[in-house]
Amino acid sequence: MENTTSTQLKAFMDRLDKAPFDDTRRIVLRKFVNMEVLKDLSKKHSGVHQDLKKKLQAYLTLLQSTYGEGKETVYCFPKDCWGNKEFGRLYATSVSLQSLKKDSRGALAAGVLQDIDMVAAAPSIFKGILAHYNLQSKALDTYLEDRQQALTKYKLKEKSDFLSIMFSEHLYTTLHPELMEMHHLLYTVAYPRLSADYPNILQASKTRTMTTINKGSFMSNVFQVVESLVLMEAVEFFRARDLVPSVLCFDGLMVVKDDKVNEELLEELHQYMEFAPIVKKRIFDFYKPQWGPCSGKKYIDYFNAFPGFAATNLKQTIPRDEVSMYLDYILEVICSGRETEYKFVLKWLQELFTSGTANGVVLALTGLEGAGKGFLFESISTYMLGKKLCVPLNNATQFLAGSFNSEIENKSLVLFDEMPVSNGRERMAAFDRLKNMVTDTRTIINEKCVHRYEVKNVNNFMIASNNKNILPLTKSGRRVFVLNVSNKRRCDRVYFRHLDEYVKANANKIFTYLCNVDLSDIDLANFPRNEDRDAIVEASADPISALFQEITKYGGFPRNLMEQNREVEVEQSMSSTELYETYQKFVQKRFPGHHVISMTAFGVHLWDAIDLQRGGDARLFMKRRVQVNGHCEVLWVYLGPGAMDLLDDEE
Repeated sequence: MENTTSTQLKAFMDRLDKAPFDDTRRIVLRKFVNMEVLKDLSKKHSGVHQDLKKKLQAYLTLLQSTYGEGKETVYCFPKDCWGNKEFGRLYATSVSLQSLKKDSRGALAAGVLQDIDMVAAAPSIFKGILAHYNLQSKALDTYLEDRQQALTKYKLKEKSDFLSIMFSEHLYTTLHPELMEMHHLLYTVAYPRLSADYPNILQASKTRTMTTINKGSFMSNVFQVVESLVLMEAVEFFRARDLVPSVLCFDGLMVVKDDKVNEELLEELHQYMEFAPIVKKRIFDFYKPQWGPCSGKKYIDYFNAFPGFAATNLKQTIPRDEVSMYLDYILEVICSGRETEYKFVLKWLQELFTSGTANGVVLALTGLEGAGKGFLFESISTYMLGKKLCVPLNNATQFLAGSFNSEIENKSLVLFDEMPVSNGRERMAAFDRLKNMVTDTRTIINEKCVHRYEVKNVNNFMIASNNKNILPLTKSGRRVFVLNVSNKRRCDRVYFRHLDEYVKANANKIFTYLCNVDLSDIDLANFPRNEDRDAIVEASADPISALFQEITKYGGFPRNLMEQNREVEVEQSMSSTELYETYQKFVQKRFPGHHVISMTAFGVHLWDAIDLQRGGDARLFMKRRVQVNGHCEVLWVYLGPGAMDLLDDEE
C-alpha cells in the first residue's frame, strides 16, 4: 500500500526483525531531575517506602557526582539467561526514572523535564502495521478517534480490556462484532504475514517447551520493537534540534524543559514520526480505489469501505446463451414468463451492480413457500455481490419500528425475509419509514452507545414473503415493484441444486452480462403496475387509495361525496381544508374504526399520487397557493383524466 504507509514505517518494518542485533549503538541519555524534590524524598522521615527511598538515595549520590551535567544512563534491549539479546522494550541498565511509578516520576521531573507520550501507543502502532499490509480495523479507528466512546460502545470498563484483546491469541467470550473483526485481522490475517516476514521475532516468541508459538507474545514483541524504534527516532529528532532527551519511558520520553518545545514542534514531530496517516473520511464507492491519495505524510484523503464484489466483471460481451439457465430462472420463475417484468428485473439488477446508490424501487417477491423467491437473494449475495454487501433481516417489522439501523450501513442489498401482518397504524408507519429509506440519498446510522452519523445511502431493498398483504400499497404508489413468483419449480430441489451449481460456476459471466446488457430504454421508475400489485393493493385496501379511486372515477374532487340525499358536485380544485374534511367523512363512513392520518400526512399522499393512465412520474394532483380574503391558502388541482384541457385553459 504505497500511498498509505509512510517511508518512516517502511524503514521501521525493514529493521524490525533485526533491531536487537543491528542496533548495537544503544541509547545513551543524560538524566536530569528536580534535585530539591529528590533530596526531600530521600530524607529519613519523608514518608516514602523504604525500598523506594534506597533507590532515591543511590540516585541522589550518582547525580551529585555529575556536577550538574546529568547522570549518564544507557538503554538497550534486554538479554536472556544466556546473554543473547531479546526482542522487547528498551530498558535502562542502571537506576532510572523509567523504573519509578508515574507519580514519583512526575514529582522528580517537575520543572525540569517535559513528558512527551505516544497517544494510544499500541492501537496506533497496530493501525500502522495493518496499514502496511493494506488492512484496516474499524475498532482501532473508533478507539483512536474517541477512546471513551469506544469503550462504551464495546462495553469495556478500562483501556486495559481493549489492549488485552489485542494481545490475546484466544478469546473466551463473545465480543462486539467490530472487536471480533479486529482480532481476526490481527491473528488470522496479519499474523501469518508478520511471522513470515520476521522469523527472528517468531523464534523469540516460542513457549518454554520451544515447540509452539505464543501468538500473543509474538504480537507483543512486534509492538514493543516498533515502539522502541519510534523512541530511537524521536531521540534523534530532538537532538537534531538542539534539545536534550533525558528519559525513555516505554511509550514516550522526557526532554529537558525548553521554550522550543511548543505546539509547532510537536506538530513537526507528529509529521516526522507519522506512520499511520489519519484518514480524512470514509466513503463507499464501486469505482474508486480502497485508499485515496496521501496528502503529505499525515493525511489520506479517504478510505473506501467498498469491499469489492464476489464476482468479476470480465469486460467483454457475454452472449445470452452462455448464461441462459439463470436468465431463464428469472424470466420463468421470478417473472412468471412475462417479458416486460423480466426486463425491469434485469434493469433493477443492473442498477444494483453498477450504480453504488439506492435505486429508489423495492423489489417485492410474493408466492408460496419453496417457489424460489429466496434463491434470487442467495445467488446474488453469495456469488455476485458477496456477503459483505448484503444483509437479510428476518424481523422486518421490528427493524422498521426500531431506532437502531447499523446492520444496513454500506449494504448494497437488504432483504426483508417476510413482512409480518400488523395493525393498520403500525403497517403505515413501517411503510412510511421504508419509503424514506428507499428514496433518501443519505442515511443516518444510529448504533447503540454511539453518536449518530450520516453516510451515503447505498441500500437497495428486496422483500420475499408468502403473504400478499405485505405492505399498504396504493395503485398510485411509485416505490414497490411487485412480482408473484411462479409455482413452476416449487419444491423442485433437483432443479435448484443444479441451478446453484450453474450460478457458482458461471458467476463472473452472469455478473458481466447483467452489468453490460443494453437496457437504456428501460426507466426503472416506470415499472409495470401489474395484476400482482393489484392483488396486494386489494388485500391492503386503505382509505387513501379508495378515496383517490373515487376522485379519478368522478374526474375531479367530489363535493358531498358521503352526504345522503345530496347531489355530488365535481370540482377541479379544492382547498386543502375542504379536501381533508372530505377525507375524514370518507373514512368514518366507508372505513369505520380505521385510523385517520393527520392533515400533513394526507397532503404528502396527495403530492405522491401519480396518474396511472399517463404513467411515469405524472402527478394526479398539483398544489397551488392562492390568496383568499388576504390569507394564503393551499389549493389542490386535479390533473387526472377529464381535467387536462381545463387546466391548460387556466394556464
